[in-house]
Amino acid sequence: SRLAAAVAGALSLCEVPTRMVWTRGGFSFAAAAGKALARRAAPSALPAAHDEAAKRLFLASRWRRALWIWSVVLEQSLGLQRIRLLRLAGRTIVADRWVHDTLADIAARISGSGAARLPRAACSLLLGLAPAADLAIHIDLPAEVAWRRKPDGLPIESRERLAAAYGEILSGTPVERLDGTLPPDDLAQIAVQRALKICFARFTRDSREAAP
Repeated sequence: SRLAAAVAGALSLCEVPTRMVWTRGGFSFAAAAGKALARRAAPSALPAAHDEAAKRLFLASRWRRALWIWSVVLEQSLGLQRIRLLRLAGRTIVADRWVHDTLADIAARISGSGAARLPRAACSLLLGLAPAADLAIHIDLPAEVAWRRKPDGLPIESRERLAAAYGEILSGTPVERLDGTLPPDDLAQIAVQRALKICFARFTRDSREAAP
């Protein structure tokens, strides 16, 4: 996203070894290729990519729902290990999306499918494997505004379900909430300032600890 790219660019300008990664379960190249192949192999058995109602009906089956949720969770869990390796190599990671986005996507998708809530084991696994973030930012945007800004063919109800899912997933989570109605440049500037403040504070602390 524009915000993540701005933060990564600012850190790189400050000569901080930085890597920007995409971390949203179910949307990796391998996942997208697998879904495309499955739809091509069995077009009548799987819902279309933008048919949200058909997807919820498809997930009404308990075993299908469990298979889908765990495939998404395990896929992202593997991706998180790549981030751990990059951090061990001394890289600062700017993640475009995080595990909370994945959980919100799942929660929004299964709402109305017969599932009351996310499986606790899947949530615990994904949250437990995610490295602790020094800064987590959530762009808080009303569902109607998000729907108007991104005309992807989905009904506004899908945005409303996603907004409700985010509200539940992020409840009690230490995140910086930014007003999504602000101009994109203003949002990027705020995010960059927050990230640099944390980065410089850590550099100052480490320098003091290393001083004789």
